[in-house]
Amino acid sequence: MLIYGNTPGDIVKMASRNKTKILLLVGAVVLAVSLGTNRAGADETDKKLTVMERFFDALGSGNVSSMDDGTVNPGNDKNLLDTVKAVPTKVASHISNEVQETKEYQAKSWAEAKAQWLALKTKFLSK
Repeated sequence: MLIYGNTPGDIVKMASRNKTKILLLVGAVVLAVSLGTNRAGADETDKKLTVMERFFDALGSGNVSSMDDGTVNPGNDKNLLDTVKAVPTKVASHISNEVQETKEYQAKSWAEAKAQWLALKTKFLSK
């Protein structure tokens, strides 16, 4: 027995009593989402499909070739290879830059801490 709140069994019983309300709520949410994602003012011919729209279009029509947007083709393979080859260099330079910035920050931080300790030491020794 729970003192506060409902048990999962109580929630299931309440849901089964309110099936109509739950179905109406789910329907309203689906309708709102479908209306919210509608592209008003665009023709069907010039509308660019999103990835999910292309997937479901290909799934419904059985035409998988409609999913190919030509991003990876023989003309773009060189660009792709150049991008992939540049990744290790970019990562190494990023890491070395971060290490250098960290060292500079630590040196500055230690110098400030040393100055604060010296100021505190002189303050206590002078009295």
